[in-house]
Amino acid sequence: MNDKKIFQHLFATAKKSKDPRGIVSACLITDSKIVVSFPSGDDGKIHAEDRVISEVENKNLIDGSSILYCTVEPCSKRATEGMADCVSRIIRSGIKHVVYGARDPMHSQITKQRLKEAGITIKQVSDKNLIKKSAKIFNESAEEPNVIKKPLG
Repeated sequence: MNDKKIFQHLFATAKKSKDPRGIVSACLITDSKIVVSFPSGDDGKIHAEDRVISEVENKNLIDGSSILYCTVEPCSKRATEGMADCVSRIIRSGIKHVVYGARDPMHSQITKQRLKEAGITIKQVSDKNLIKKSAKIFNESAEEPNVIKKPLG
């Protein structure tokens, strides 16, 4: 399964959310198969990565080859008090590889640093069309001023 097919799946998954803070979708790939995928919740609080990680932890679906794909780079700080940020959840989950579409300028540097220090690889998908569409889905759904102003950065 290639990046384009995975992101097409993520874009279709994103249509199931009405997240007012910006729609993101995520999935876990194991053995070249999508084992679980979710969009962000409709409440503006539950991120797509939260939903995917909770599901795969409950079913013990993570192995060394598992890759977390996200339409937007995972957050390293939450706006909602008391909720773990996505980077912390990824580190605790045992996921070792992350691929994302649009960069999140508010979190990017810290996200990359924390994941690298934890031995987790993180990279942005190389297809500029996938990056642009990931940013567009987020930006068009965010009721507040969006954070992804330069999706190709």
